[in-house]
Amino acid sequence: SFELARNGYRKVMKIVGSPARGTLVLIGARDLDDYRLLTRKEWWYYGVVQGDTIYFEPFDILIKRTIADEGLTQKIAQAALLRRSGGRIPPWLRESVASYIAGEGEILRVQTEEFRREGWRLNPSPEDIDRHITEAVDRGATRISFYAAYRMLSLLLKFATMEDIMIFLDGLSSGSSLDEASTTAFGMDYSALIDRIRLDGK
Repeated sequence: SFELARNGYRKVMKIVGSPARGTLVLIGARDLDDYRLLTRKEWWYYGVVQGDTIYFEPFDILIKRTIADEGLTQKIAQAALLRRSGGRIPPWLRESVASYIAGEGEILRVQTEEFRREGWRLNPSPEDIDRHITEAVDRGATRISFYAAYRMLSLLLKFATMEDIMIFLDGLSSGSSLDEASTTAFGMDYSALIDRIRLDGK
């Protein structure tokens, strides 16, 4: 677990920067009951960032689910993205960039297949994506939103770079509005940006 966390930390440092002001603390719960008590989350939501501390479900469970590498890296990346943006990064972008850094795209696609077969709507609006990611209470809606956010990022990366995204985060951290930071980084205000990469109706 330590080696996976260290490797994930190095990946995140190269792209985003430090995930913590001082020491980053990773806590693996003793069991799933302990995890629910610490985070109020269920087994399918494997980690919660709280400042410079990240709470995970038991590391042995992450390893058995074969998502320990991606899971640790993804949450470390989220901590770094929150820090770089001064806590102002939109939920869809935080989730998707962290998944991109962690190489989680195929995992998200596979996890969403269950809900595709059941007839769930897989192109939610950006507003619903942000809401479901923030609330994270319904497994289907949340996992669909994780993958939808990743798809939005894929559309963004067709005309922008990861460096542009970091410029956007730096603008937010310095006090710029969403529109100001988006115009500086992407050449359009935030509403226009979202309209260009939104999935609903497609």
